[in-house]
Amino acid sequence: MGVVKTSARSTATSPRRAEVSTSDASTRQRVLDLLLANGALTAAELADHLDLTATGVRRHLSSLLVSGEISAKDQTGSRGRGRPAKVFQLTHTGRQGFGQAYDDLALSALGELAAALGPESIERLAEKRLADVEDDYLRRRAADPKADPAEVLAAALSAAGYFASTDENGQLCLHHCPVAHVAAKFPQL
Repeated sequence: MGVVKTSARSTATSPRRAEVSTSDASTRQRVLDLLLANGALTAAELADHLDLTATGVRRHLSSLLVSGEISAKDQTGSRGRGRPAKVFQLTHTGRQGFGQAYDDLALSALGELAAALGPESIERLAEKRLADVEDDYLRRRAADPKADPAEVLAAALSAAGYFASTDENGQLCLHHCPVAHVAAKFPQL
């Protein structure tokens, strides 16, 4: 499955990137894009995706850690001798550049909807949204009945903005929730 996420961020207008070379800003944006599309990754995995050395990627990771756009934690699971590898993932700050600017509008609209039609209107909206994803999943399954159901679900969720994938164990992974901030106020979503 090939999910491609393009970012609406402009490195030219970002104040924290004003002092960063265009090449560095572009590489850092590619790191952010990869973390959004794939979830947590190690420096070695990022280097492989970017066709760079792990040392080269770590320089960009350091800058992104300082800016608060990513966080790092020790990788879980056995990996042999030595220190555990760090996995890097987007933070709330890092996710803000990926279309989250509509949250205020969505919160306002949902607040007005709930005020006008009652809180159950939000529940109906959430059920409709889920039904749309379910319908897309069922269409995809009918089109390719031999496809792995988890892969088909990941594709349907990705089409809805969740950037889903399956891991090596066939487990579904959601890398981006397009309604995460809105759902904090309206948990029905």
